[in-house]
Amino acid sequence: MSKDARAYLEQQVIPLIADKHPQVAAGMCVVIEGSYNLGLADGLSDLDAIIYLEDDLWYREGGHVQLLLWRQAEPFRADAQRYCDFPGHPEGWVVYGHPEVNVHPASWLLGGQAGHILGGADVPWEEISPEALFKLHQESLVLRDPHGMMRTLREATRPERLPEWLWRKRLLLKLADIKGQPAELALAVQRGEVVEASILLGPLLADLLRVGLLIGKAYHPYPKRLRWAFEKLPFAATAVPLIDTIAAAPQWAERVQAVQALVARYTDIILDTGALASQVLEYLYPARDREAWSDPEWFEQIRAEEQKAQRAGHTPGDRWIWSLWDWE
Repeated sequence: MSKDARAYLEQQVIPLIADKHPQVAAGMCVVIEGSYNLGLADGLSDLDAIIYLEDDLWYREGGHVQLLLWRQAEPFRADAQRYCDFPGHPEGWVVYGHPEVNVHPASWLLGGQAGHILGGADVPWEEISPEALFKLHQESLVLRDPHGMMRTLREATRPERLPEWLWRKRLLLKLADIKGQPAELALAVQRGEVVEASILLGPLLADLLRVGLLIGKAYHPYPKRLRWAFEKLPFAATAVPLIDTIAAAPQWAERVQAVQALVARYTDIILDTGALASQVLEYLYPARDREAWSDPEWFEQIRAEEQKAQRAGHTPGDRWIWSLWDWE
């Protein structure tokens, strides 16, 4: 992490707030997010800092503090794109900007679920995205936390506390999202459809990275940090070269082969670790539709449909027709 970002907040922003709004400064939590926390900042990086206030204080004073920082604080980067509005310049619609230091209520943390946890309720796991959890645990450097808010949230949402069935659910659903895409990519490449192959590859590559993080039971970040997080996985040494080949190999055929190799690697890890049962991978869509992550009897209906098809003189592979038409 760049020391300059921390110094900027500690020497300029925090003293300014303490001078103008001492009651806010006494209770505010100050966090650096993004590249300046992860050690990835360069000359092009924006500062992402957030001041979290308890909700009632935010409603009373937060707007005044935000206006103070907006109008009186010296910018961290003079050339930073600090906001998204461009009056008189409609072409600016494509440009994204943000204040270098935002003032937020604590309840906005974890996708709006922090209030429940800080109030003593159980963690609403299904309502919190992996990206929000990654930001809390990996992408936030806490400079001040007088009420222990960030400490409480991190302790309550450690990865090992996330229910096993929810890891399985998220992995199963992501595999179901990917199913068929490698074959579509291979067909586009065989046809010489470069634009179509490019369109297919982008989302597929991001989802393959997410699958790896789910297999490793690691919270995953928003897209631009996916490879950085992926490199920390225990199987990264064999998987990262495949990821890089998928992304940048000069020949499309090499990319397709790397996708296939990574899928095979994932399959081995899933089966070796017991992350999902073999039957789940073999019957992925039915497993998804019948919520195999929570229903231990989900496969009984599959077996019954196969038996019905066999009794009618057909093969077990025809069972999907019995499933669609609910034949006896």
